[in-house]
Amino acid sequence: MGGLGFQGAGGSPNSAFVVVTATDIATPAALWTPILTNNFGGFGEFNFTNAINPNLLEQYFRLRSP
Repeated sequence: MGGLGFQGAGGSPNSAFVVVTATDIATPAALWTPILTNNFGGFGEFNFTNAINPNLLEQYFRLRSP
């Protein structure tokens, strides 16, 4: 089984973030499921790899920064 990689920059250095997911993009933000909590790197960067679940037709992700 493969994975889907996400990476980016622009967060506040060393601050917390949460990756959340839902199978319906219209799901209210408060009901999305957290799947990872971590901190941005020293330059505000992040890197995350999610395993692909072939049983899900759709899966959406958001990055939340408190």
